[in-house]
Amino acid sequence: MPPGPFYRNRQRVGWKLPKIMASLLERWPSLSVPYVDLGARPVRVFSARFDGRQVDVLDEREAAPDYGGNKVRKLEYLLAEAVARGATDLIATGAAGSHHVLATAIYGKRLGLKTHAVLIPQPDHPHVRSQLSAIARECVEVYPTSGPIAAAAQVAWLLSRLRFGATPYLVPVGGSNAAGTAGWLKVGLDLADGMKAGTRPQYRAVYVAVGSAGTAAGLLAGLRLGGATTEVVGVRVVEPFFSRKKRVLRMAKASVDWLRKHGAPVEIPALDGFRLQVGWYAGGYGRTDERIRQVIKTAANAGWALDPTYTGKALGACLEEHTGEPVLYVHTVDGRPDRDDPLPEGLRALLIDK
Repeated sequence: MPPGPFYRNRQRVGWKLPKIMASLLERWPSLSVPYVDLGARPVRVFSARFDGRQVDVLDEREAAPDYGGNKVRKLEYLLAEAVARGATDLIATGAAGSHHVLATAIYGKRLGLKTHAVLIPQPDHPHVRSQLSAIARECVEVYPTSGPIAAAAQVAWLLSRLRFGATPYLVPVGGSNAAGTAGWLKVGLDLADGMKAGTRPQYRAVYVAVGSAGTAAGLLAGLRLGGATTEVVGVRVVEPFFSRKKRVLRMAKASVDWLRKHGAPVEIPALDGFRLQVGWYAGGYGRTDERIRQVIKTAANAGWALDPTYTGKALGACLEEHTGEPVLYVHTVDGRPDRDDPLPEGLRALLIDK
């Protein structure tokens, strides 16, 4: 399948306007944004029972045909920006099992862009190993580093090297900046519209993992722009320095400012009703404890495969605070089963003890 066209306002090239952009332009006809159709599907919500507790699940397992999870909605804006700048190569950073790095490589390849991965260590787990082997397959280069500071130095070197003969584009960590967050602002708008129309329950809260913060920030901004007062509960999964409430609120505001800059006649709404839940952090990114392992087992019994880094913690917080009122849990990982492929020898050092 060829990559989708780039859109600005109602101008398009060659293919049918996807539903996601069509609905935004119906709301704001003056909107003019860079966007590429990577196949992201409209939001799907299912009802599930976990040990007798009823929870609605925003299911991103098959968010797009090539690779699911929450990243494709960000990449439809970010990769459009990259192509608009004439990029030939992408630089993506993340942990060893990064869903963001893998999604960037898969969808970048569709657009003829080569991805260079810069990775930091992560606690060992079969899911992490599966992701890491896939990253090695999809990227043209993988640079293992010892941590965030070394990764930043590696990125600076790589940017300098690639500028001789190529045009690099540095993808923000987790796909989270004002443009990427707009992908989840649209989801928040859809949820608010559904609650207003009576086609969705009046959710007391939405539970979502907070890593790079763009998904939570976009949901908050979209819900408030749509007039919904549903609480957004961000479940911390990364170090406190990166997952602060102020960062989420700042990113939510930036995403609305980005829309305004591109022609949407909107005011910045009151961005209240966000809460950072820190009780399921388990001491570090990718680390687990017995509670998280039990949640993963409970979800598996209900037919949902969770990962220990994001979804195990987000659903755990959701179930812990469950009161019987309608709540929505955001399932942010791809639904394909893990593969037990051999790892390149040089990447094994990225897998650390739990």
